[in-house]
Amino acid sequence: MNVYQLLVSIPRNDIRFLLQKGIMNPSTLHYMEIYADFTEERAMGVKKMQAYCNVGIKHRISEERCRKIIQMMNGEQ
Repeated sequence: MNVYQLLVSIPRNDIRFLLQKGIMNPSTLHYMEIYADFTEERAMGVKKMQAYCNVGIKHRISEERCRKIIQMMNGEQ
C-alpha cells in the first residue's frame, strides 16, 4: 500500500479534522489531486515523462516538483 492508497482509504471527514487540528499538511489534498491526475494520464497511455509535464502544467508546478510529489505519494507505508 502506497501513501496515496492509504490517504484515499481515510474518510474525508477525518482528513478535514486532521487538517483543522494541524496534524496533516494542508498541501496533502493537492498532492492527492496531482497523483490522481498523473495515474489517469498513465492509464490513458501517456508516457511517463509526458505525464509529468502535462500534470505540471495543469497544476502550475514544475516538472521536477511533480516528479517529487509522485515519488512521495508512491512511497510504501
